[in-house]
Amino acid sequence: MARLADWEARLRNLVAEAADRSFMLGTWDCALFAGAVVEAVTGFDIAAPYRGKYTTETGYMKALRRRKHSDIFGPFDKLTPRAGVMVCGCGDVVSDGDAVGLMWRGCALFLGEISGFERVPLHKLQFGWKL
Repeated sequence: MARLADWEARLRNLVAEAADRSFMLGTWDCALFAGAVVEAVTGFDIAAPYRGKYTTETGYMKALRRRKHSDIFGPFDKLTPRAGVMVCGCGDVVSDGDAVGLMWRGCALFLGEISGFERVPLHKLQFGWKL
């Protein structure tokens, strides 16, 4: 997957804009944040089929199954193969096994349950996707 020439500026803008956004399933959740990361870095809107299509976790799982994915990782697995955390760098999508977030400056950023980001240390990550 090719990165846009201005991906770093686009990603910085995304992180700045997202820092105070409130978590809301189907509007702004971990999967849609990670989808926004993919779009900022590559220009490809992986989240378009899901945005605004669910308001509950059950609804999200139904939306995933309609697209033949069994879990939250399916859309990212279809985009690019999983990679080890140690080969992932700034701008890549990463997972702790439950959620997806952004590899960012020596840690990972995951959406907080209320608003803002939670910083997750690298040793808590399980895998990622290089963009």
